[in-house]
Amino acid sequence: MPRATVELGPGEQARVFGPARVRVVRGSISILGAELGAGEEFELGKYRSYSLTALGGHAVVEVSLGEGGKLEAPVEGESHYIEWLNVADAIVDESRGRTVVMVVGPVEAGKTSFAALQANRALAHSIVSAIVDADIGQADIGPPGFVSLAIPSSWVEWLRSLEPVRMKFVGSIEPGPVAGKLIASTSQLVSEAARRGSGIIVVDTDGWVEGWQALELKADLAWALGADYIVAIGSNELADYLRRATQATVYSLPTPKVKAERSRSDRRILRMENYRRFLSAVEVEVDLSKVAVRGSCALSGPEVSDDRVRREVIHNLGVEPVRIARYPGGLCIAVDSRDPPDQQAVRALQKRLGSNEVLIVHTGGFQGVLSALTTRDGNDYPALTKEVDLTEMKAVFTTCCNVEPVAVSFSRLRLGEDYSEVGRGRIWI
Repeated sequence: MPRATVELGPGEQARVFGPARVRVVRGSISILGAELGAGEEFELGKYRSYSLTALGGHAVVEVSLGEGGKLEAPVEGESHYIEWLNVADAIVDESRGRTVVMVVGPVEAGKTSFAALQANRALAHSIVSAIVDADIGQADIGPPGFVSLAIPSSWVEWLRSLEPVRMKFVGSIEPGPVAGKLIASTSQLVSEAARRGSGIIVVDTDGWVEGWQALELKADLAWALGADYIVAIGSNELADYLRRATQATVYSLPTPKVKAERSRSDRRILRMENYRRFLSAVEVEVDLSKVAVRGSCALSGPEVSDDRVRREVIHNLGVEPVRIARYPGGLCIAVDSRDPPDQQAVRALQKRLGSNEVLIVHTGGFQGVLSALTTRDGNDYPALTKEVDLTEMKAVFTTCCNVEPVAVSFSRLRLGEDYSEVGRGRIWI
């Protein structure tokens, strides 16, 4: 691992791109809001880029660079770090009791970095901080599709390095279709953070900030959380909108002029890594007849035993149903065939049965559905569906924790063997 030593005069800066490890040899520095003295270290992950600033007198810093890491002089006029520090410190100085800071902005604006910086400034002032990761599409603390809570006890280098103390399942990586779940889950974790004694609670949000639906969701979330401060990064228009739409104090901050860019492919790989981190541990078998079930059409109601209904299904669809479940206003028919039935045939069946809707699910699509196992204390553990037996009402999951659930939730997201997203937006089970 290549090493470089840099000397910084009072207030001077350097910029480090990860992966890298920074160790202070002499003096003290500020990095991402953390204040490090001689002998202390700070690690930057891949796709991270932070400024080092000498505090007080001269500082000597040793930087060990991983593959792709680099050390550069700051770009002329690169003052965003000082602006970020000033806002974070102002929030710390003004905070009284429980303070909720909501961070918003477009994709790749720097929201996650500011969330970590704000938590570090709270720690620098001996205030217990918490971070709620509500960016369900590019989650760091927990896996995508979950809202997660972490309470750091030391400097935050990257949200991904934190261990979640609680997770709530929303079942989507797109916020629009699950707006209600997203708001409810984030509110629950903010309340949980307050119960655990956190003085400053930072909420990192997703990058969906354009269009009326997106803006309304951000405003509704701010109201539901009772946000005291909103920090809008990279969009003055967004900051102006939220000043009108909420009662929070809104700060507008610039996006860093220089940053470690992540492509769409990079973001996909990061999601795959985080799925794997939480889903590749132990196998758990669950008796579906003894737990509450959410997100499943085939398991949403009692099985239909009417022979006429079964005959109509076979006649119109040309397949033998594995299970027919009735729910208010509709029927769900599970079949073994992977080939979707002709929609005209489905409409004909719907008319023959006098049902408002008829939904078809395929047993071949059950494997790999992102799920959650809910325990009695309300925590949601990430799980990946391995198999579902609709006849025996049993399901097998891989998960990070061997738990006894009281509820199972299925999402509309399906993962492949390599944890890539291979299907989304439809009911799988």
